[in-house]
Amino acid sequence: MTVIQPSAPTPVPAFVPNRPAAAIDTPSPRPADQIDLSSSAETPIRTDLINRVREQIQAGTYDESAKLDAAIPALLRDVTA
Repeated sequence: MTVIQPSAPTPVPAFVPNRPAAAIDTPSPRPADQIDLSSSAETPIRTDLINRVREQIQAGTYDESAKLDAAIPALLRDVTA
């Protein structure tokens, strides 16, 4: 003799009258992400520095190793402070 145990009921989505079945299972859209920056958060662009560095790169006189040697200790101080 074989005894058949009842299985757990299968969940049924809630019925909403006058609403298509696809609308029940479709999650509502999330609002778009947005960020607002105040005017005090803007950093001025140093066009004089940018132009000077561009000229040095084009002339082949931009010494990056010396600038890195000077920048690394300052960066490490900022990161570990």
